[in-house]
Amino acid sequence: DLFKSIVLATGSRDLALAFNGWAQPGVVGAQGLHALLTKYDAFAGRRMVVLGTGELARQVAELAQEKGVEVAAFVEVLDRPQADLSAQGVQVHCASVIREALGGIDGVSAAVIGPVSGEGAGETIACDTICLAIDTVPAIELLDVAGGRIVTDSADRKSTRLNSSHVSES
Repeated sequence: DLFKSIVLATGSRDLALAFNGWAQPGVVGAQGLHALLTKYDAFAGRRMVVLGTGELARQVAELAQEKGVEVAAFVEVLDRPQADLSAQGVQVHCASVIREALGGIDGVSAAVIGPVSGEGAGETIACDTICLAIDTVPAIELLDVAGGRIVTDSADRKSTRLNSSHVSES
């Protein structure tokens, strides 16, 4: 063996959460939205709902507001927000989930939210964007395809390593 270990800095990707209509245009992850708003300056959305209330959600909402995008609401599965969102002045729906993204081939037209319990009527919030700002996870798909064994470090749930002895040489 030439190497005892190899470090691959694969980066991260947005953690996606599936709900009815989640695969249509207008549903975007926080990192993707950040790139569209800053690096590419190519975001045409005007009104969005943010799923999540942690630091990632707070930061992406602040950036969106700076760029002129209205943040219609935050949706949080927990009973209280994870970050201080008072500076945003946006309604926070706690103990709630996004049940559905309304729209179609032309993209999102509204988010239907409701209680985590699944009971009770849903509320429809008009928007053209739903931002999934829950968390990011390591981008390990290429390592998996290469046949590497992915091991999650229990001390840091986002830390992974590839056991090179399990990667075939081709």
